[in-house]
Amino acid sequence: MWIRPLQAELSDNTLALYAPNRFVLDWVRDKYLNNINGLLNDFCGADAPQLRFEVALSPPARCRKGR
Repeated sequence: MWIRPLQAELSDNTLALYAPNRFVLDWVRDKYLNNINGLLNDFCGADAPQLRFEVALSPPARCRKGR
């Protein structure tokens, strides 16, 4: 429920997660940051991207869902 509205973009070894507002961003970061980092490390090992959270009313175009 809380993760679903996030959009993601991987660029230059950084995984940016875009939340629609500060409340969602803070909630996901507080509740899931350790889990997300753990999964990144499990799947990518030493090559795991850095994680960045941002509030974005309109994430970059390549993150938007196609219609």
